[in-house]
Amino acid sequence: MGSTVVAVRTTDENYDMAWVGDSRIYLYENNQLKQLSRDHSYVNELLQSGAISEEQARTHPHRNVITQALGVTAPMDLRVEDDQYPMAPGQRLLLCSDGLSEEVADLEIESILSLGLTAQETVDQLIQSALGNGGSDNITVVLLDIEP
Repeated sequence: MGSTVVAVRTTDENYDMAWVGDSRIYLYENNQLKQLSRDHSYVNELLQSGAISEEQARTHPHRNVITQALGVTAPMDLRVEDDQYPMAPGQRLLLCSDGLSEEVADLEIESILSLGLTAQETVDQLIQSALGNGGSDNITVVLLDIEP
């Protein structure tokens, strides 16, 4: 059994991010949601090569096949990806497992983030949406609000 992971370290100016697998890091700012991490999955490879559309990726029968995971991928083959993104007041950074992203479409996540709820209320609403849409996997959600 393997694990996916997303991690963020904040500095005064940036988010330092790292990830393995299909757990995700999203940025919400200016009323728009942007996925910052890139899934390590078979379907994402198909999507990036142009073999399938985003709509096809959402329902592809192999969308849960991950190509990188801690504990499964041999250590010398493990590709922990990392990136850096500038931090600004008013941003919301969402870290989540595929239990959220598989059950709740990005547009719905964006809509929930726009409601003006506290971080805890937003997390609760996201989890309830995932459960209401099937809740077929573990649902992990962490929300970081950057204060103005």
